[in-house]
Amino acid sequence: MKDFTPGKKEFTSQERVLSTKEHVVNVRSGDVHLCVRSCPDPEPDSRRASPQRPDASGRALRCGLSRVLELSEQRSLTSVAFPVAGPGIALQFPSKQAVHILAEEIGKFGRRHPKSVSTIRIVTQPNYSDSSEILLHLYKELKLLVQHQPKESLYFEYQCVSTEFKKTVSKKTIIKIERIQNVHLCRGYRGLKKQLDDKNGSPGGAMERTLFHGTKSEACESIQRNGFSQSFAGRNAVKYGVGVYFVANASYSANSTYSIPAADGTQCMFMARVVTGLHTLGKENMKVPPPRSLLQSDLYDSLADSVDNPTIFVVFHDNQAYPDYLITFK
Repeated sequence: MKDFTPGKKEFTSQERVLSTKEHVVNVRSGDVHLCVRSCPDPEPDSRRASPQRPDASGRALRCGLSRVLELSEQRSLTSVAFPVAGPGIALQFPSKQAVHILAEEIGKFGRRHPKSVSTIRIVTQPNYSDSSEILLHLYKELKLLVQHQPKESLYFEYQCVSTEFKKTVSKKTIIKIERIQNVHLCRGYRGLKKQLDDKNGSPGGAMERTLFHGTKSEACESIQRNGFSQSFAGRNAVKYGVGVYFVANASYSANSTYSIPAADGTQCMFMARVVTGLHTLGKENMKVPPPRSLLQSDLYDSLADSVDNPTIFVVFHDNQAYPDYLITFK
């Protein structure tokens, strides 16, 4: 587990670097630095492409990225830049899926040990509404390529997580943020995610979300090692079902009922990736989701507090969530 809480003096120079909003993915050394560069707002385009099937769009995007990288190497270019703002506009394609494909193609290219291309820039629009979420998702994807991370990239990752936390929690101070790295939990989570993608059809069928889960400090080590076990389900809430609860707003988890304060007053909360799949309205004491069709074994994937605008989710499978970050606050 990596603690990347920045100190005020230690990150003074890095803050100046970050103010340029430019970071780099270096494919030759194996260092992966997530990058943001300012760019102007995109001009309205009346010639936007008509909606395509997600699988066709995915193939087109993958082919295009691969071709650009190949041509860059053939022409002995030293760097190449990719935009990640607004993939859904031109291709009618989920942003997270576009980011996943981008990370995969960078990984494939880097493993071929290119001779000329040493820098890949990831360009985004800071004012784009989904920019923070897309960048955080991209960072998670690229973590598989990371062998070493400089302080400024760790600072950026810290900022992404703290921004999500502070969206709804304004009166608490973050003490530290720790990234969880558990390959066994990650494999189980990815396996279930693929299963839900296949079951529900089309990219995004697993409905991966970034959610929060409050707990007591004594339970943190167990969650980091073993994940969100169903053996603890129902201890703090059963209103929408007897499973493990996750929420969209950190303020809900920050409540002392869920993030139980330690003796020194500190509280703990996990920021997790959760695949909620197809959800339905939960009811008190439900131990499994109800059937979603006439076939009794064809169940919903999760329960929620609302069908249309859910903010609370209940899951029933140990591998349905992966603990990405542990946030300690006071």
